[in-house]
Amino acid sequence: MKKECVGKCPRISGSPGTCLRFALTVLFFVMVLPIGLIAEEYKIVPKQDPDVPNGKFGAVQGTVGSQGEKFIVENLNMLQPVEIMLFSKDADTDLTLQLCKFDWKKPERSGSTKGTGIQAFQIRTEGDLKIYVASAQGEKPYQLAVWVGDEMQPAMKSAFIPKDDYKKMKGGSFGSGSAFGSPVLWIIAVLLAAILAVLVIFLKRGKRA
Repeated sequence: MKKECVGKCPRISGSPGTCLRFALTVLFFVMVLPIGLIAEEYKIVPKQDPDVPNGKFGAVQGTVGSQGEKFIVENLNMLQPVEIMLFSKDADTDLTLQLCKFDWKKPERSGSTKGTGIQAFQIRTEGDLKIYVASAQGEKPYQLAVWVGDEMQPAMKSAFIPKDDYKKMKGGSFGSGSAFGSPVLWIIAVLLAAILAVLVIFLKRGKRA
């Protein structure tokens, strides 16, 4: 029995297998077309700039619509201050700036340029930073700038003291404290002893039970 396509299936010069090719073509567009509609991810690589001291700078500009554009800044660490600035052509333009850590759909920070013409965030983070820019008013021009500051090493006091300073200590305690040391340390010691005593009591009761 001859099989025929059900429904409207175009025939090209009566060649066999037309329906199969048509089905495969439709499947191709169904699977591939949505991928093309997803916003691409672009890398922003801040670089040294003589006009920007104490850090690196990167910037992009263009136009953006409701679909939005995605950017990634890689390999940040908590010791680096980071500032992200989005500029619109005028203060009435509503451009959205979102910062995401893991999921593009779950922004950690979000703001708009409407009313000021600029939206900026100052942050610190570890690893990669995701930046999403979109327009709520159709295609609009924008400028996006990223400043990554130099690492700020926190000043740490040495755990050791010179021998002469140690000899000046009264009764083995620092500064002008008594021979028994700081009262705060004694309070902490008493609290720890009390907690330990309570744990011992509970353990003994648990064994008896």
